[in-house]
Amino acid sequence: MTLARLLEIVDGVYPDGLVGQYVADMGGNHGDTLAKFIAQEIIDTFNGEADEIQQLIDARDAIDKAMDELNAVWNELHDRVIVLKAVRAQKAEEPHDA
Repeated sequence: MTLARLLEIVDGVYPDGLVGQYVADMGGNHGDTLAKFIAQEIIDTFNGEADEIQQLIDARDAIDKAMDELNAVWNELHDRVIVLKAVRAQKAEEPHDA
């Protein structure tokens, strides 16, 4: 498979074809940095010597690793929201001196 074909597959499932826009103009600002990130990950991990199955696995694995990293960030932010809400709720329950 060619890199162009792999990117075409990815672009076909990404909303609004924005992955393809970044492929065509990586330096451009098309308003979706996630699409740019996906395009760059696919480009960076592509091995033209590998067979089609391995190319798909490599692309999938690159996106899977990115998902793990994004999930770690999301979980940390989520946990901090829960902690801050608990602290605020506790403060709201404390009696206030008049």
